[in-house]
Amino acid sequence: MRQKKREKSQILYASDPVTLGILAAIRGLFYDFHCLMNDEIIFDFVPKYILEKNFVITEEELNELDDLAELMLDPDKNFDALEKIWKENLKLRIMGGGLN
Repeated sequence: MRQKKREKSQILYASDPVTLGILAAIRGLFYDFHCLMNDEIIFDFVPKYILEKNFVITEEELNELDDLAELMLDPDKNFDALEKIWKENLKLRIMGGGLN
């Protein structure tokens, strides 16, 4: 979406009201990343740092998520790099949501 390959309306998260665009993409990215790391999370959870900022994150943070998303396009090939991120970047593991 940030590379202008998808429209905001093409990416959605089934919430009420429906979440569209980058906010939905962030949720999907983290569900997949946590699942790949054998840490399945429920659909209310997002990284705590993003939740605390009410999803208003900096360009630098968006670039960090872009890099993660690029690696997630081929998780088999990039598993070592993804595992390194998992182990070293704590803010991507600490989750917050409706149950905490």
